[in-house]
Amino acid sequence: MRAATYARPLRMLLAVALTALAPVVVLGLGPGASADTASGATVMKLMPLGDSITDGYRVPGGYRTVLWERTVQEDGDDIDFVGSLNGGPPELLDADHEGHSGYRIDQIRASIDTWLAKATPDVVLLHIGTNDIVQNDDMANAPARLQDLVSRICVDLPNVHLVVMSVVPRPGLDSVVNTYNAAIPGVVSAVAETGCAVSFFDMNHYLTAADMDSGLTHPTACGFIKMANALYPVVTALYDAFEAAHPSSSSPPSSDSESGSVASDSVTDSGGSGASGSGGSDSSASQTSTSTPGSTPATCPSTSPASSAPAASSSAPAASSAPAKSSSAPASSSPVVSSSAPVSSSPASVKHGLTGTYFKNTIFSGTPAITRVDATVNFTWGTGAPRSDFYVNSFGVRWTGHVVAPATTTYTFTTQADGGMRLWVNGVRLVNDWTDNGVVTHTGTIALTKGHSYAIRVEYGEKAGNASVVLRWKGAVTVPSQVVPTGDL
Repeated sequence: MRAATYARPLRMLLAVALTALAPVVVLGLGPGASADTASGATVMKLMPLGDSITDGYRVPGGYRTVLWERTVQEDGDDIDFVGSLNGGPPELLDADHEGHSGYRIDQIRASIDTWLAKATPDVVLLHIGTNDIVQNDDMANAPARLQDLVSRICVDLPNVHLVVMSVVPRPGLDSVVNTYNAAIPGVVSAVAETGCAVSFFDMNHYLTAADMDSGLTHPTACGFIKMANALYPVVTALYDAFEAAHPSSSSPPSSDSESGSVASDSVTDSGGSGASGSGGSDSSASQTSTSTPGSTPATCPSTSPASSAPAASSSAPAASSAPAKSSSAPASSSPVVSSSAPVSSSPASVKHGLTGTYFKNTIFSGTPAITRVDATVNFTWGTGAPRSDFYVNSFGVRWTGHVVAPATTTYTFTTQADGGMRLWVNGVRLVNDWTDNGVVTHTGTIALTKGHSYAIRVEYGEKAGNASVVLRWKGAVTVPSQVVPTGDL
């Protein structure tokens, strides 16, 4: 079950080499996008599959909590965690999973058909084998059982992308763990040869015996955080491949009314009256963000790999080929992105602003409190909020619609925000900084064609202090630096 109600179209375009510290095999194409039945939109369904380590024994939610927080809550990725079970701490708003405590490989295999048929995941994260090891259950044939399970998942869902992890350490049974883990890459390779998009991820190299609890079988809280942070770039790369293949194509606003910065605020207004936010100042930014969202708490050891191993290898493109999520790079380092496939090949007939949906939280969860058409993205709320009934330090705004290029050239989009900021143009993520460190400037560059209409999506999140946001652009030729004008939206 997804916590947020908004989703954007996505589908896996290519195979991605995961950033593990052992050989990785990723072959085949990914699945079609999954429909969000509530909204009619599409999301990437992700199934955490395994035993009590996936469930989160003694640490509710296990690795799923931090993984969800980083990908969905902080990055805004439209990922739906799925499974027949549900469990985790209150902060894990999407707690569905398929982690069955005490289960061995054969027990997962016995029910996998039913679980997959109900959940239909696009991505499966599989961590299984620990109970086979602890119970000493015919370990000589454990790799064969794993191959049967992996093959069955691919038969049930031919377009799924399956990530098979090595199991985490189990002190006292190191040799058995190492033997089992050493066999997994061969299992993955064998199944990949059948055309399945399956990958091996060496999770064992990210944890040590010190990361296991007193029972020696389950990670500690810090161990689970390490698992989540290790999986984060894997899930990010897979999600970015989905997103890049299916850019957003939001419909343009339906009202032609314009009045200052707010073109119309009468579309939908759930409670309250009027809007206290207004078109704001045009001041320059004063600092650059350097913090990293979702970083490990200072009390938890580093999530660097616990031991050295050969660098990842794969016949597929490297994970770094996916759009980067880091916001620490200088704005001037943004690459020029060619946008040769606009959402619409003809000039748009409607030019009157963007649809703004205003939420009383920063994760865009629940029903928007306000939905209206804003003429531009240029607001200074200061210590206030869009409306008097909003909490001043916890609100988010998502603007969607289309932008029409007035000239064929390369455009630099600039955001200045005192709050978190994300920007997509034609499905390409140009800005991604969901921290709130005062007024920060970010830029992204993309080539656009005169008269063509391109989907645009802007997200802003206010978490502390003052609140302001402005969206500008500048063309390499003929288009001066300016707030993106109403006439081109």
